[in-house]
Amino acid sequence: MEGVTVGKLLMPDLPDDIIPTTKTYLSVLDVAGQTDTEMVYAYPGDSWEICGGTLKVLGPIEDYDDLNNESLVMRFDYGETSFLLTGDQEAKAEEDLLSSDAKVTADLLGVGHHGSSTSTSQAFLDAVSPSVAVISCGEGNDYGHPHLETIERLEAAGVEIYRTDLQGSIVVSSDGHKLTVSTEKAG
Repeated sequence: MEGVTVGKLLMPDLPDDIIPTTKTYLSVLDVAGQTDTEMVYAYPGDSWEICGGTLKVLGPIEDYDDLNNESLVMRFDYGETSFLLTGDQEAKAEEDLLSSDAKVTADLLGVGHHGSSTSTSQAFLDAVSPSVAVISCGEGNDYGHPHLETIERLEAAGVEIYRTDLQGSIVVSSDGHKLTVSTEKAG
């Protein structure tokens, strides 16, 4: 947020007992305050028109005791293309999202919880049916993300996989008809 102009910071409305106290979370709030970024609690059904497309909040559907499941789940539709971004959502929240009849089919899936085996269940992957998946994870991270089970599910579904640990920065753009992916690994 220090290097990019952010107009709105969308956040889940977290229960008091699971609000993070991590340095990263507190730094985000601090930078948002310093840059006069508007912080908005987002709820399922909220939507915004952005650059000719629509960003819609799909989840979290329920209140959870687990911070990962409280992640905002958002769908961005631009022309005939769609992106589903799931944050750290895990299998329980995926089930609830599917039960809500939210429109989850998407061309691109932002894979949940850095590719953890606790996310991107087979039922969820089948419902989304993406052609492209992006996994955000650090190289050599202590959690072993992405997990092999998740990679195998994506590969078996014929999904084109992009990973930040292997390919660096990943930019996916749309002309309204098709997705174009570019990557750049820092030297």
